[in-house]
Amino acid sequence: MVNLWHAISLKRLYYTANAETRMHTDRVRYRNRERSGYTGLIASSDIDSYAMAAMFYPLNYLQVWCTGLPRNDFLACREEALPGYILESLAKIRRIKKECRLVVYAPTYRQTSACEGAYYYQFTDTEIDELRAVMRKHGAVFAYRPHYFKNSDRYFNLEKYVDGELIVDLSLTAVPEFSAVARECDLMVTDYSSVYLETLYLGKPAVCFAYDLESYKRQQDGLLYDLSLVFPGRICESFGAMLEALDQQLGGPYADGDRHNEMARKIFFAHCDGKNSERVYERVLEALESR
Repeated sequence: MVNLWHAISLKRLYYTANAETRMHTDRVRYRNRERSGYTGLIASSDIDSYAMAAMFYPLNYLQVWCTGLPRNDFLACREEALPGYILESLAKIRRIKKECRLVVYAPTYRQTSACEGAYYYQFTDTEIDELRAVMRKHGAVFAYRPHYFKNSDRYFNLEKYVDGELIVDLSLTAVPEFSAVARECDLMVTDYSSVYLETLYLGKPAVCFAYDLESYKRQQDGLLYDLSLVFPGRICESFGAMLEALDQQLGGPYADGDRHNEMARKIFFAHCDGKNSERVYERVLEALESR
């Protein structure tokens, strides 16, 4: 059994999560037994491999394969080499954004059922008017891509403001394949989701809208890394700061962006050659031959 996992983890999960969240998410008894039985668990870099080994305890560190994530091969390859379903997603995104720049807002979900302080940001009408004004100013559209798992009656309310012009729907239902979103994105806005790492892989800028940062670190899942070290853009704890960062970023490059991007890329990516799947394939063959 080889666990390909779905991303590089920025937040604490499973064994490394804060106690309250760990009791909630790790309540299925067979999970520990399953982890110890993996032949391989995929990681993206040496640092990521340490984090994965800790999260998936009691897995042995020697079971972690630092091959790079196969899904990132869809970011590195030429467009004409992409499979048809990703090309369809690319075409749909281009129809949606037209000639505009694409700002993607992709927040993670909150542990609302496990943590009393967890909540989803509720945009006001005034904030939406201000957001639309910034998009209009810079010839951009604001695309909403929420986490697929809705676990609260008070989920992010941005979907009610989708107008198909300045605020558009790029949810999983509209565009299934995220690699197409990352390839077309001009600026990523997220919080603690690892989606920004896919745009980082492509050298694109990001803004962090961390409206509940202290609560998230101490009461919710928690973070594996210091955000100021691993996040390549501005970290904003209010809507006003986030809007200012968007205005600044769309108006011109972030002053230290290239230097910070390169440092974060070195932390998270051991391989940027589009051959992650090939390395996994070779490790699988080695494992089969050693049986």
